[in-house]
Order: sequence, then C-alpha cells, then structure tokens
Amino acid sequence: MHSLDTTPETAEVQREVLLRRGPSRRVELAFELSQKMCETCMAGIRDRNPNYSDRQVVLGMPK
Repeated sequence: MHSLDTTPETAEVQREVLLRRGPSRRVELAFELSQKMCETCMAGIRDRNPNYSDRQVVLGMPK
C-alpha cells in the first residue's frame, strides 16, 4: 500500500525497522495502534456529542 504522505524511501526505512523487530513486537505495535485509533475515534464522538454517555460513545463507534 502506498501512502500519499510518505516517500518511497521513507516507507522502505519504516519497513526495514519493522522487519528488525520480532514478530511478537510487531503484533504488540499493531495492537497499540489499534487502541490509539479507538481512543481517537471515541474522542471525536465525544467532541461532537458532549452529552453522550460512555455507552452511547461506544455505540457510535464504526463497526
């Protein structure tokens, strides 16, 4: 997948760095990124809907 804001050279460096990590660390990083995305999404829902309960925020998450 080609990122519009990353040069091919930078993407190659990122790939090499990730490959030097062990498989368990790469999985750990993937889970961390997923968690951060959920937190960012929920923060956006809260910003747009300040009166939502925690349950409503969760229900507002994309499926």
